Order: sequence, then structure tokens, then C-alpha cells
Amino acid sequence: MYRCKATCRAHANIAFVKYWGVVDSNLNLPANGSLSMTLSHAHSTTTVAWMDVDPTGEADIVVIDGKEQSGSAHRRTVSHLDRIRTAMGVPWPARVESRNSFPASAGIASSASGFCALTVAACQALAAGGRRDIPDRRHQARLARRASGSACRSFQGGFVEWSAGGDDATSVACQVAGPDHWPLHDVVAVLDAGPKSVSSHDGHRLAATSPLQEERVRQVQSHLNTARSAIRARDLKSLGEISERDAMLMHAVMMSSEPPLLFLNEGSVALMRQIRDWRLQEGLEVYFTVDAGPNLHVLCNEADVGEVSHRLARWPSVQDILVNGPGPAPELRNSPLF
Repeated sequence: MYRCKATCRAHANIAFVKYWGVVDSNLNLPANGSLSMTLSHAHSTTTVAWMDVDPTGEADIVVIDGKEQSGSAHRRTVSHLDRIRTAMGVPWPARVESRNSFPASAGIASSASGFCALTVAACQALAAGGRRDIPDRRHQARLARRASGSACRSFQGGFVEWSAGGDDATSVACQVAGPDHWPLHDVVAVLDAGPKSVSSHDGHRLAATSPLQEERVRQVQSHLNTARSAIRARDLKSLGEISERDAMLMHAVMMSSEPPLLFLNEGSVALMRQIRDWRLQEGLEVYFTVDAGPNLHVLCNEADVGEVSHRLARWPSVQDILVNGPGPAPELRNSPLF
């Protein structure tokens, strides 16, 4: 039944300087560059098996966290399998099974880790089946970017910058520093583990309707310069301040789009205020950022992880916490999911 099979684990990432909006929806070219950290313990493990062509018209099978998918999740995965089939010149259907170590579709970049793992596993399976013309990881990242922009950042470990570029070949992500460069920590405060009402994939298309988007994009290069220098200098204060500012600008664009997008909830805003109080009134060096969802990423030095985790775990609206340091590039696994 299965021609060839492979498994990959890829890690999500958190952007300190975020991209929001696209200028080419077909190639998924971003309106601006971005800079992120790959997360050590937030990952997707995906097995892809290419199947024999069935004359009865067997369709692709997609299973995520134990549940067979239909609707938009199935369509988006199949669309990406079609990109890979076209690139590789194969007609075969596939079975895809993926498991996440964190809540999916909740603003913790599950699409980044998911499509990165899917792309690597699908290509590796073809290599295991005897194909010798498999694209290298750089080309695989460009393929994955078309499914989820931030997936291209998950192809690198540590701290990663995605240059917006102007075409498919130049819109690429490169490592700024490796995972061992700086033990920065991201403690994710899960305030709502449920899926978002609007996906980031759909939200990006609304960015251009905001009167604030042009000014936000204009400021991004300065934010990137600050964040890049802060990472190289291991300067949490500079990185934290620009991360908070950049996140708030992105959410201002979301809230002023047509129709408006409101991903933050009351718990998100209350915790943001509390984090600033911990920093400004108590001297705890802690900062936040937030992606397209309600869950906060709380940045701190390694020495403060225990204290920050303890405080977040006691916060009334926090359902769970996920502690991450800088994570690795995608890894092939020897234990398939099926």
C-alpha cells in the first residue's frame, strides 16, 4: 500500500519582529521581513507515506492529533501536497499523520512547525523511495513558505531572520545565531487552547485594508536592526522592548482592518499589564510578545524561568504554561506515527 515513508519533527517559532500581510498570495511573499526564535519544546512530528495510485481515486488522508481532518485543514494540507507533487513530478496520493506537543491553531505557530515537518517528511520519503532529484532544505523551505510563511523560519534552529525579498528565490530565512548562542527563554502562557475563529493565513489578506499597515511596514526595518543587534549582544532589555512594541503595532493593524480582527481577550490584556508591573515595579526582567491569538509569549533570562513560570501558573486566566529555549532545525525521526 505504501511506496515510501518518512517522519520529521519540526519546531514552531516565535517572532520578535513579526510579518503581517502579503504582497503576493501565490508565492506567499510577505509585506515585511521578520525575526524569530525556534522553540525547543513546541514541535510537530509528522509522518508522510506516499501510496500506490488507486484506480478508484483514493484521496489524500490527513490525521492531526489523532483526528482525521476534513474541511479547511484537509484542503490546506492537500494543496501543499499538490505543490510537492508538482515540484517532484509524482502522481501519488499520501497519508499524512501529525502530532503536536502544544495547542494547534491557537496562535503558537503550529502551521509553521506543521508545514515544515510535512515538507521535509514528504521529500525525505521520496528520497527513501529512490528519487535522487530531491530539493535541498533551502528549496524545501521555499516550498513550505507558500503554505505558511513562518514555516520557512522553522527550517533553521536558534534565531532566524526571514528577508521579505522580491521573488521566490530571494524570500528566504537565514540563521542569525545558533541555539547555543543565548539561553533566552520563552514561557508561553496559554489563555485559550482552542482554535482561532480566523486563521493567520486568512488574516494576512486583510492587512492591506488597515490605514495603519503602511506605517507599520515602514518601521519594520528599524525594528529588525534593533532586534538583530540585541540578539547578537544577548541584550534582553532591547529585544524585549522592541518585541512588545512590534507586537502591539501588529495587533493595531489587525484591529483596524476591514473587517476588524480581535485576537486578544480580556485575559491577554490583563496579563500584559501584570507583566509590565512585574518589570517596572518589582524589577523582574520580563517582557511579552503575542502572535495572532490570545496566548502570550513571555520572554526572560534562563535564571528567571522558575520565578516567571511560578507567577504565570498562579495567574487566574492561565490554563497552562509551555517553557521553551532556543530550539533546533528539523530532525528526521526513526519512529513513524503509523
